[in-house]
Amino acid sequence: MKKLLKLAIISMLSFNVLILFAQTPQYFKDLQTKKKISTTSVNWTNVGPGMSGYNEIYYAHPTDPNSMYMSLDMGNAYYTHDNGLNWTTIKDWDTDGEKGRTMDADFSRQNPDFGFALDASGKLMVTHNRGTSYQWVSSWPGSKKHSCITVDPNNDNNWYVGSGQFWRVKKMHRSKAKLHGTIPLSGTEYGHIYISKDKGLSWKKITDKFNSDLDVAKIFVDPKNSDVVYTFTNYGFYKSTDGGYTWARKGKGLPYNLPRDGGIFFNKKTSEVSLYLVEQTNYKDNGKGGVKTSGGVFKSIDGGENWVSILGDLPFDLNKINSYDNTVRYYKTLANWFSISINEAKKRFPNKPAFTYPVFNKLVISKTNSNEIYLSSNVGHDKSFGPDLWVSKNGGKHWEVCLRTGAYWVNKTDKEYWKSRNQPLGMNAKFAHLHKEKTEAKVSSSVRMLFSKVNGEIITGCGQQTLRSTDQGTSWQQIHDDETTPGSGAWVGRGGSNLPGHDMLLETGTSQYLLVTGEHGLWTTTTGGEKIKPDAVAVKQLEGQTQGNTKNNKHSSSVAAVAVHPNDPNTLYILSFRQSNRGAFRKSTDGGKTWKNISQPVSDSSKLTNSIEQKDILIDKKNPNNIFFIVPLEDHAPWAKELRMINGRKTKREFEVGVYRSQDGGYNWEVVNKGLPKGANVFRLEMDPKNSKILYASVNRPMDKSAKGGLYKSKNSGNTWSKVKIPSEIKSVNHFSINKKTGTWYLSAGEGIGEIDAGGTWISKNKGKKWKKIFFMPNVFETYSSNVDSNTILVNVQMGHKIKNLNPGVYFSKDGGTSWTKANYKIGQPARIMTLRPDIKDANVFWLATYGSGFYRGIYKPQ
Repeated sequence: MKKLLKLAIISMLSFNVLILFAQTPQYFKDLQTKKKISTTSVNWTNVGPGMSGYNEIYYAHPTDPNSMYMSLDMGNAYYTHDNGLNWTTIKDWDTDGEKGRTMDADFSRQNPDFGFALDASGKLMVTHNRGTSYQWVSSWPGSKKHSCITVDPNNDNNWYVGSGQFWRVKKMHRSKAKLHGTIPLSGTEYGHIYISKDKGLSWKKITDKFNSDLDVAKIFVDPKNSDVVYTFTNYGFYKSTDGGYTWARKGKGLPYNLPRDGGIFFNKKTSEVSLYLVEQTNYKDNGKGGVKTSGGVFKSIDGGENWVSILGDLPFDLNKINSYDNTVRYYKTLANWFSISINEAKKRFPNKPAFTYPVFNKLVISKTNSNEIYLSSNVGHDKSFGPDLWVSKNGGKHWEVCLRTGAYWVNKTDKEYWKSRNQPLGMNAKFAHLHKEKTEAKVSSSVRMLFSKVNGEIITGCGQQTLRSTDQGTSWQQIHDDETTPGSGAWVGRGGSNLPGHDMLLETGTSQYLLVTGEHGLWTTTTGGEKIKPDAVAVKQLEGQTQGNTKNNKHSSSVAAVAVHPNDPNTLYILSFRQSNRGAFRKSTDGGKTWKNISQPVSDSSKLTNSIEQKDILIDKKNPNNIFFIVPLEDHAPWAKELRMINGRKTKREFEVGVYRSQDGGYNWEVVNKGLPKGANVFRLEMDPKNSKILYASVNRPMDKSAKGGLYKSKNSGNTWSKVKIPSEIKSVNHFSINKKTGTWYLSAGEGIGEIDAGGTWISKNKGKKWKKIFFMPNVFETYSSNVDSNTILVNVQMGHKIKNLNPGVYFSKDGGTSWTKANYKIGQPARIMTLRPDIKDANVFWLATYGSGFYRGIYKPQ
């Protein structure tokens, strides 16, 4: 830190490098020691597609039908106060954005602006503005994750919090051997309920008669009597008659009393309180090569003392719907339940049951009609099979599959059987860019959340989109995108993106920009967004779900990098880091309409390797047959402890790391690392804008510090590399760029766990002979200057553990680096910015990609 206070030029003779320290040391001292508030002069707009990831947790305001909230699996959380037309992040953009993901919340019935929420890290938060923002509750005694929170509808002094992680469906599987779930899960508290009788000022821990690994699904306070409280847990249904201080296990009529979910309905006209419970489905060997299914759905109208079945006609004949994508999932379900292999399950139970039903994990009662009941089973992430969303409109007598997607329903397969059950046929859901895939694919839709709004609308998640039904499940519409013109395939997101934004390419040879994503392919910006909103950016998918799959050519969902042929903007190249075409070099000659793999430069056949990071496809403008990209030793992982992860496996890696080169247009490849440090992490690659034979490799020091980092240069298209002299305090170079107009060099350095002075941004105006440090933070990920106005500089700051992860995100300068402004306003995950770029046409427009909230366009307007 002493160096920050020196306004002097220090000569470093051993490297012949000069470092001139910035003229504003106090600004950077403040950045490193206290929270800095972002300017509102940069207006960021979330660029679609909306959603595009799993909706983990959804809840709606109990009295305001326009206010909804969602917590998504990429670590973000959003609210809407206009019924889903616009979504805004709940998280504090002036922190690292890693905390504040709401996992459950409830709001006062007396004061709709007042509520509490549970954070994913285990903290409790309070809101006084209807969930727009939250503050930490200092009186909260919990230290780890909890499952649910409930307010007394009669008195908002009374609050209840249940322990556990009941709704973590990917991990919380039950079996005959583990009837109460695969617990404990790390970072979680079990075995109790917290009570507050003073609006959260103090809390009392209740463990009365509870098992030490009690996992709580839901808590309800009786609408007629605040002393009566109900809870559904992994050990059964419990009831309290003294405001939650003592509990008794109830369940007469329940075969197992192992709830998977529960619900409550208060009929204001009759004053009747109804409780609903869905049991853990059990499977028993029937001794005849098959299984007997038991469990079901139950209702109580006497406060949970007695329960009656409302399973009705839901059980189905598995033999009659064999083509429903059931066989594999059915045997996976049995294998899990009996703790045997899938092959053993097939041998032991060759006869499929004529009377069965899946493992349900969600139950919802319409907030306006007690006879309208929904059941879901997450066949994608739980251990279940068959149709995964059902509705009964008559209190459980008759059940229908109410979410129907995929070729099975489009083709009306097994039509006669379903007609005999009085079951509607045909697909009944409309999606955005996923519609083609959902029409053609298998029917499993992975319903991970289900909720009824106060006005009776039903919300569910189907795959990676959120759907709404306003007609009792007869039809469903996605709620996160608007199409510019019907059938155009151009979408404007509503701000609730859950997309792993990966990279961007702004210099495409056209007026459109290319957006690179994980799980949703390659996108191009397009026209028509202004039809939806004045500042909207419309996007259209070039490669991904809209392409469909053929036997010999599957689309790429997770794109690692993109490039455009310098002489032909219709010729595009991509690499994929996971899923289909992982590590293949893929080419389109018709602007992205069709694609094919032309080579496989990177491959790893091991199932242990989920993804292979690849970056920076560069093409020689004078000789386009020369193409380069890199495979880092370690890839950027903003959620990881050191913000790095080993690329692929640590041992027996089948692919090489470093710089890849093709000299025949991408058909054949070689690794050209001669002169680069052995074992180092080649993290980024840059081509000199005036001489395409000159390349620059930004090299990180690996996490184990077994090799040195630095900046390396090749003057001969990668044949050999030599070290560039840079300031000695730099241990890892994250990024290097050159301004096309001025030729100024920008070097970004630092590590997540590195020393403070080893990070920052340095510039050189004489090709590395002298360096000037213009930005002081321990972990600067990227620096770009505008080619329109070189005085506009953007800096992407990642977390630095030595300064307690303070103030990551976007910084810009409009005076060449003399002064800086933080600009995270309404960016929900500022520590997960994967790239930050100035627009190539307007120096007041910025673009960024985040790993979890998709893409943003920012427009700077001086205040």
